[in-house]
Amino acid sequence: MKKYKKFIFCLIFIIFLLLISKITYSIDKTRITNFKDPIFVINTKTAKDGGTKEFIGFGYQIIRWRILDLNGLKVGYEIYRFPKLKDLNDGPSIELKTIPN
Repeated sequence: MKKYKKFIFCLIFIIFLLLISKITYSIDKTRITNFKDPIFVINTKTAKDGGTKEFIGFGYQIIRWRILDLNGLKVGYEIYRFPKLKDLNDGPSIELKTIPN
């Protein structure tokens, strides 16, 4: 009976962690689609290209692209789920919006 209780506790704990991950991912994804900064993440890297930042959350990665260009500032967001994370040095894989000078 004791092993059964431990198994149930572990199962509930894993479900709780997955649920928290899904909720924080959904909130941050909604915020970045509205061009607001994510909440439930930690800034891990900042590039010296105009302000590009990499954020890591609980099971996901967000990259906020801000690249200075001759035509203006290129901006955009990308979000990746674990285990398919991206290296910041690979550059954007989406088309960025240009904000003219």
